[in-house]
Amino acid sequence: AFFITYTYPRTAVSFSEAMDWTPGQLSGNFLLPSILEPGQTYNVRARLETLEDPTQETDTDWGVITIPEAPPEVPPAADIRNLDFGAAGGTYEIGER
Repeated sequence: AFFITYTYPRTAVSFSEAMDWTPGQLSGNFLLPSILEPGQTYNVRARLETLEDPTQETDTDWGVITIPEAPPEVPPAADIRNLDFGAAGGTYEIGER
């Protein structure tokens, strides 16, 4: 089986220098791919690292992000049978025949 990977841009967050890695929570938003389906389980991985020295502190947690809602449904195709339009008298260029 192949897994589709989506990469989102980094989000910068400031911490006090004395932060001691106790449990906490960060908030943020990002767009979910439209192919997600209700009732399915998806793995989400987040990586937390320092920008000053990326090799100094790195943490990877598979449960760090909560997805609170399903993506919006794709709107149906436009129904042009009920299209409103206006017309006025005059001479119009209709292109080549």
